Amino acid sequence: SEGKAMIFAEPNYDTALIGIGEIAEPGIPKKCLAVYDYQLMIQWVMNDFKICRDDAIEFIDFNTLGTSVVNNPIILYRS
Repeated sequence: SEGKAMIFAEPNYDTALIGIGEIAEPGIPKKCLAVYDYQLMIQWVMNDFKICRDDAIEFIDFNTLGTSVVNNPIILYRS
């Protein structure tokens, strides 16, 4: 909805939330979307669940990114 960004609730990836992005299209109310850093999400899962990097990536890809939700947050991928 306008002015409110959906954030991940469980897990919350609190340290991976890096900002809010805005999508604006003519004739459609603007949307605010949370922006998460994928590398920081991996680090968060590794630390919180005490698992290795490969398992953290699998967890995120299946349990977080594999879900379909209206107004999904934006994921920033960097190398």
